[in-house]
Amino acid sequence: ATFARVCLYLQGLSNFAATHSDKITFLKVCYDSDEYKMYYAQSLHKAGLFPDATRAAIRVDNPQHAQRVVQLQAAIKYEQDDLMNTKAFIEQCPQDEADTAVNHACVLYKEATQPDADPALFEQARDVYEEGISSVITVRDFSMIFDAYSQFEESMITAKIESQARSEERRV
Repeated sequence: ATFARVCLYLQGLSNFAATHSDKITFLKVCYDSDEYKMYYAQSLHKAGLFPDATRAAIRVDNPQHAQRVVQLQAAIKYEQDDLMNTKAFIEQCPQDEADTAVNHACVLYKEATQPDADPALFEQARDVYEEGISSVITVRDFSMIFDAYSQFEESMITAKIESQARSEERRV
């Protein structure tokens, strides 16, 4: 707790450090918790601090959190448009889980939106969503896949409407 007090003092929080040593001890205990480390890595990801999130995720060394770490690493790579490594992480996930189906379909969709992409990738993404919907058992999994599928279809409809509007503008 002494090091933490020095750090807080140097940050201009000496009053807090002097009067709240119990909270500093709590923070130290939380910092050593794998659950805390996982939440910390997820918050860094949400903040867009991808290299820091990757380092924090690697520090979670608990078999109980291994699947969540792999999913987080896949999400980080996805946000960085590193689809090859995203796929590699998704391959490590159980293929029968709803999260994996959604992640796989998201990668297919992102690949399909790349310049010179094969238009069949959109259909493959749709197939993955539909297969996931038909194979889920729980309401939670159905809701997750259905929500992702709905967003996918909405983006497809929006893209078609925008494409038609552009072609009508060119004709006028």
